[in-house]
Amino acid sequence: MSLTRKLVVCLVIIINTGCATFSRGYTPETVSTTSRYTDSDTVSLQDISFSVDLISEIGRFDALSKEDIVEEVKEKLRATGLYKKILYAPFIKKESKHFYFQIIISGTKEEEGFLLGYLSGLTVMSIPVISDYYSDMSVFIIEKNNEVFSASASEKIIKIIWLPLIILSPLFNDYAIANKVLEKQVDYLIREISARPTGV
Repeated sequence: MSLTRKLVVCLVIIINTGCATFSRGYTPETVSTTSRYTDSDTVSLQDISFSVDLISEIGRFDALSKEDIVEEVKEKLRATGLYKKILYAPFIKKESKHFYFQIIISGTKEEEGFLLGYLSGLTVMSIPVISDYYSDMSVFIIEKNNEVFSASASEKIIKIIWLPLIILSPLFNDYAIANKVLEKQVDYLIREISARPTGV
């Protein structure tokens, strides 16, 4: 392997590890997603269904998958104790009460991110290069084919490619921050659902 090729390989490895990703914390903190209702409340548990759409406006997005979101939503819905049966189903096969979750990823496009990474490589990561991303998550409650409630949560995510940040990359990387943002947004939206007067 030639010296040039070895240098390119090393540079790619450094670029992939010498960056850090942070969220801006726009979504309000959630204390708990457990039910606000007690055994003495006259609330009959219902069967519900839910569906999830993940829309990426930036091109390829590997930090989260639809399956990750489905599992997170199902776990948090179950933790509320408000529902008898929780079923993941496509929107066209929804139950009479259905929660539709939509997450939209926007910001720096894939091609632009590649160019910024290339620019960072040319400067040997001595100059910070910043990319901005946004996660907008919404939930819509459909009852008997009518939308009765909706809520949304937004987060700004900043990715910085800069050599000194190499020490932070094991904890502040795309995957860790994407999952942290997902958990926070799902917590908030399910708290909003649970706080409705009709609760279930």
